[in-house]
Amino acid sequence: MGTFAPGITDPCLITIIIDSVPPSCVGIVFQESCDMSEHIKIDIAALRKIGWNHWDPIGIRQLDDSASRTNAGDEYDTYLLQAANMILQGATCETVAAYLDEIMSGSMALGPPSEAVHRASLLTAEAISAYLQVDRASF
Repeated sequence: MGTFAPGITDPCLITIIIDSVPPSCVGIVFQESCDMSEHIKIDIAALRKIGWNHWDPIGIRQLDDSASRTNAGDEYDTYLLQAANMILQGATCETVAAYLDEIMSGSMALGPPSEAVHRASLLTAEAISAYLQVDRASF
């Protein structure tokens, strides 16, 4: 059964996260038209890989306990899906990086982002944008 991701402000832009399935599940993003036939599939595993490689603000990948890392595998899904949604709606990578910085400083209460942290957010946004460009070319 799917649940709607929090943080979606445009009612025509809906992200569905499929619960209780392997990390290779697919999120579905509906475009502005709200036409259910016009959608882009986003591979959650691909976004997770980007997030874990570039943007791990609370340091989960550094945990020694592999079970904890496995259980936290979806920790950043909502944020990364929202970042992908923003890019699909035309936001710049800098805007998306600012969103990720705000998540870290506001929602995660990690304080203001340093320059290095902002670079990680920007790299994440750029990697998501590149993934979406390649993925969209295959449709």
